[in-house]
Order: sequence, then C-alpha cells, then structure tokens
Amino acid sequence: MPEYQAHRDPRRPPMHPGALLRLEVLPALGKQRQEIAEHLGISRQTLHAILEEKQPVTPAMALRLGKLCGTGPELWVNLQSAVDLWREKRLLAKDLWRIPTLHHHMPAVRLTHMPASVLMREKRGEIRHSRKGASNAAMVGRKTGSKTARKKK
Repeated sequence: MPEYQAHRDPRRPPMHPGALLRLEVLPALGKQRQEIAEHLGISRQTLHAILEEKQPVTPAMALRLGKLCGTGPELWVNLQSAVDLWREKRLLAKDLWRIPTLHHHMPAVRLTHMPASVLMREKRGEIRHSRKGASNAAMVGRKTGSKTARKKK
C-alpha cells in the first residue's frame, strides 16, 4: 500500500503538544489528570495549562512526557518547536520579508571540535574517512606516496 505525505495548510497552526496529550494520549492511557500529573512530578495546574495550550512543553517536560509515554522527548520537543516557529514566523513576517537571502546554496556548516590544522588537511584530502565517518587519525600528516613518505624509506 503506497504511503502519502500529509501536508498541513501553512495558514493553520501545527498541533500543540498539549492538544496531542489531551486528544490522544490521555484517553489512551485511561488515567485521571491528577494521577498523570503525579506521575510526571508536576502540579495539576501545570498539566492543565499544557493541555489547554497555554503553556509550552519545555525540554524538561518533554523528557518527562517521553518517559511516561515511552516515546522519547524528541516527539514533544519537535511538536513544540513547530508551534513556536509557526507563531514567530507570523509575528516576524514583515521583518523577515525585508531580509535578503545572500546565498541560496550555502554549504552545510560542519560543527566539530577538531583543530583548524586537521580540518585543512582533511579539506586537502590528506585525511581519509572510514565508512563510519570517523577520521583516521593515523593518516593525519601522512600522504602515501608523498615525498615525506619516500624519504623515510
């Protein structure tokens, strides 16, 4: 059976994590809200604020919900992030429209803690990578077949 990508109308806000909790998760768990709040280690008022979509799901709350539901925190953080981005995009629409896009095809930024000298050697092809993506530290500074390697022989 083929799968179809669901597309949400961009004018409609994404689902708040509290709505998912209220409409799907809590009924499936069959527990009272007070009991759920106790399991999460939060007050009933905090849980109600999230369920009524008045309070965001923080990373700490996402960890709690992920543990309680067995989904992991990523689901809850991603839902909240989508809501936050949608809301901010609407608030900043006029300002964002004025900002030019300077480069459409910018290369991906690589976050690493490697020294600049190692990064430059990697860029020149002096460092090989294994299939797992880890750099081969033994190859740093060595070129097979280079003048330095031949002099040592």
